[in-house]
Amino acid sequence: MVPPEEMYLKVLHEAEPVASKLYLDVCEQHFASPDEAALHFGLNPLQTDWRSIDKPLALAVLESLLRTDLAYGQPRLSKHETKISIEEFITHFGLRAQFFTNGEWETRGHFNAETGVCLDQGSYPAFDGGVLALDEGKAGVLWLEDED
Repeated sequence: MVPPEEMYLKVLHEAEPVASKLYLDVCEQHFASPDEAALHFGLNPLQTDWRSIDKPLALAVLESLLRTDLAYGQPRLSKHETKISIEEFITHFGLRAQFFTNGEWETRGHFNAETGVCLDQGSYPAFDGGVLALDEGKAGVLWLEDED
């Protein structure tokens, strides 16, 4: 597994920002709730607004958020860059991992996975989104913030 500080997305973001802000980290720590983990990673707690999702849906959420920006639906990363970024993050978590997000990002607009273009933005909670992962003794975050 690639250490968080060496993950492709983090290196890419440091060279040329892919979002206004990127939260990408994995730590060997147990958290009792998504809010506890969110605070640890520098995110705002969402209390009852966390959406619990399974791994396939977490992958779809990440693909949507990494392929197009949140403010205008413009292309962010290529399909190849997105795949590498998601795989490096998700391989840190086992079969019992729980995943959380803050919206229905995988369904926003008419996302076209081939072109990476979102034709209709729709209405979503904010200009930030991603996936928070909680596993046995481990947690991680891949979260992006954009500006309007």
